[in-house]
Amino acid sequence: MKDENKTKEELIKELKELRLKNSELEKSKADYKQADKALREREVKYRLIAENTSDLICVTSFNLKATYIYVNHSYKKILGYEPEELIGKSSLNFIHPDDKRKLLPLLKEYFSYKVKDLFKLKEKYAFKVIELRFRHKAGDRRYLQTTANFIGNDLLFISKDITERMQIEEALRENEEKYRLIIENQTDLIDQVDLEGTIQFASPSYCRMFGKTEEELLGTSAWHLVHEEDREITIKAMEDLYKPPYRCYVEQRVKTKDGWRWCGWASKGVLDDNNNVTSVVSVGRDITERKQAD
Repeated sequence: MKDENKTKEELIKELKELRLKNSELEKSKADYKQADKALREREVKYRLIAENTSDLICVTSFNLKATYIYVNHSYKKILGYEPEELIGKSSLNFIHPDDKRKLLPLLKEYFSYKVKDLFKLKEKYAFKVIELRFRHKAGDRRYLQTTANFIGNDLLFISKDITERMQIEEALRENEEKYRLIIENQTDLIDQVDLEGTIQFASPSYCRMFGKTEEELLGTSAWHLVHEEDREITIKAMEDLYKPPYRCYVEQRVKTKDGWRWCGWASKGVLDDNNNVTSVVSVGRDITERKQAD
């Protein structure tokens, strides 16, 4: 009877344990379903974001071909390619040959990343920003600013089209070079001073006239070059710089390497967005012979 009672106790205990395990299993199933639902909802949300952003988003395999695995619809709008035209193809085929070398640091980062992951070294990966030229379907090149990061064994690229910005910068560089050549090869004197009269820029002809290098002139006061008797009329003339059309003209004596010379200065105020004068650009010419003739 004792053994029989003991067996019943063991059966009751085992039954309780089975019921507990069954309850835990049911809870685990419910948790799994909830987690799976949340995961699917996040996947839908992120896909909607990826498909509706103006940024170019793609995922490539990290191998020698860097094959496209995923491409969002912005590639059609910006680069002319349907996603299906790129999936399975090498992204390297669309990048300008001179820019492919910019991807080499990613290879080093990848191996470093995998080694740290292998040894469970917790170090946050720093995003890499690269500027690349990418071939448009029409054949021309577009400039992309690309941020790269790792997703497991793959690479995620998020890119912005910066072609217009690059074209503007190139035009500015060309204009800067053009005006630099004009300034360096003309005889008129050109300078720029702040509102205190401190020299911020001096053309080569200006430097030659005063017998100093630009480095020697920058940061010094232009007032030291003006004859004391002409400073008052200069200050009076410069009052016109602070009202439209923000221009003035003055004739004054300046101390050059060859002594005192007469110069005529046409000046223009440089304005900020609020039409406040921030500095003054002047173009001068030696008028000594004319003044002597008068």
